[in-house]
Amino acid sequence: MTETEAAKAPKGPIKVSIGDTVDDEEGGSITAHGYRVTTDTLGKKVGAVDIEVCLGPDVPAGVEDAEGHVTTDYWSAVDKENRRYQHPGEWSENKDVSPVLDPETPASWGDCVRGWALLETNDKTDVTEIRYYRPKDENRNATDIRWAVK
Repeated sequence: MTETEAAKAPKGPIKVSIGDTVDDEEGGSITAHGYRVTTDTLGKKVGAVDIEVCLGPDVPAGVEDAEGHVTTDYWSAVDKENRRYQHPGEWSENKDVSPVLDPETPASWGDCVRGWALLETNDKTDVTEIRYYRPKDENRNATDIRWAVK
């Protein structure tokens, strides 16, 4: 395996603690500040993770879409049996956590976005990790970060 092939080979997840910031290969950073269960305006219990994503200062090489964005689709909760809980397809406003991020929030390169990503968990879900996973594409390696929930 060449050095270039080794650099592009899949890597295991980066394991950190809630509150830790991880720098990405494009000059940005990703943080899960905290996780909690809250109640939405319809009385439904939902998980909420306080996230912050900072985009690198420049459009990554090979990326055609010059507008940056932060997506909640990359975030999930993991329980002790490795079940994954994604962003819900539908949700209502939430008075306890604000702002709740849309599935895709526009952002400028070099900008940071902080807000809450809702997850399909509740007060009975034994969440052990918050996961950020961006799949590999033709221009970037996959990013797999796991924050241990205390």
